[in-house]
Amino acid sequence: MPDFAEPVERLIDQLKHLPGIGAKTAQRLAFHILRIAPEDALALADAIRDAKLNMRFCSRVATYTGTRSALYIAAHAQQNRMFNLASRIASARASASSGAMRRI
Repeated sequence: MPDFAEPVERLIDQLKHLPGIGAKTAQRLAFHILRIAPEDALALADAIRDAKLNMRFCSRVATYTGTRSALYIAAHAQQNRMFNLASRIASARASASSGAMRRI
């Protein structure tokens, strides 16, 4: 790789750590970031920092959640309860219409 200024080298090196990004792609991305407007580059940096600092992986719902994770989990749990209730009602109706309940 050609010699670039230290900040550019650091940027390229960090971009190479991303999955599927090799040296050439990292270099292209770095130069793209340097070409865009400063406010756009800083917005990208802020979005990365914000996501990294404020998002957590929730194994219960198998997704990333932010500050409202408890609300998301509660809504997901309520949705599961409603689905389970609907499944039980459908199962009971199917059993009743098949005559399975009369055999007992």
